[in-house]
Parts: sequence; C-alpha cells; structure tokens
Amino acid sequence: MQAPTFRPREHWSTSTQSLTKLNVDAACFKDQNMMGVGAILRDHMGHTIKWGAATLQRLRTAEEVEARAILFGLDLAMHAGITDLIVESDNQAIANHIKRKLQTFRLFKVVFTRRSSNMVAHILARNAQSTTRIHFTLLKQAQSVLNAEMFL
Repeated sequence: MQAPTFRPREHWSTSTQSLTKLNVDAACFKDQNMMGVGAILRDHMGHTIKWGAATLQRLRTAEEVEARAILFGLDLAMHAGITDLIVESDNQAIANHIKRKLQTFRLFKVVFTRRSSNMVAHILARNAQSTTRIHFTLLKQAQSVLNAEMFL
C-alpha cells in the first residue's frame, strides 16, 4: 500500500524579477445563479497596485468563469498601464490556454498557483456580489492575508 503524498501548503510570493504579478480567481454563487471574479495587481515587492472584483451571470463551466477572471485581470493591468506581467491562476488548463492571448505585454509569464497562494484574489471573487461588502472584506480578510504574506 502506497503512503499518501504530502504537499506543503504554498503561499503567495513576490516575483524574482521587477515584474507586476496579477492573481485572479473565480467563485460560484449557485443559489443566485451568478459568478464572481477577483483580481489583484502587486509589484515585485508585494505592494498592491490595483484590485477589482465583478459579478457575472452564471456561465456554463468553471473553466469559462476562470478564463473570464483572467480577462478581467488583464483589463485591470492594461488600464493601470502595466507592461511587464506575471499572471497566476489556480486553474492550470486555463492558465496554459490563455498564455497565447497575452501578446499585448512586452514581457509576460502565466503560471499555475494553488488557491492557498492566491487567497486575496479568491476573497475578492467570493465577495464580488456587493461593492459595499467587498470594501469591508478587503479591509478585514484580504488585508490580513496581505499582511501575513509579507512576513512569510
């Protein structure tokens, strides 16, 4: 009998280069037939540049809403004037598929990351239903995650 494989929990990390990191995630609100997307841009030191969240009508597949989350984040990056970007998503199939869509950026990298290292974008997506609630959530939950990540 084979022993279970243990994977240590991953945490968000800064980029090793002078690149902006975009973390994106999506959430499903089944009871309301809606989806939420969240995105956060951080510089190579981990400082927040810009963040956002939005709700979408329910899409057919999780992959579809994850792709929309990446597109939402890319729009956020373009509006912020970012040209050097790493995109992190916790959906590996979509991360691989979307790589070819990033020709707008002079330098880019798309990587898969586990939810545990993508928590701020996840919190933003989970709270995309209410812009009032998201401000309180960012201050309470996401800010504590951001602060904890800076000391890891």
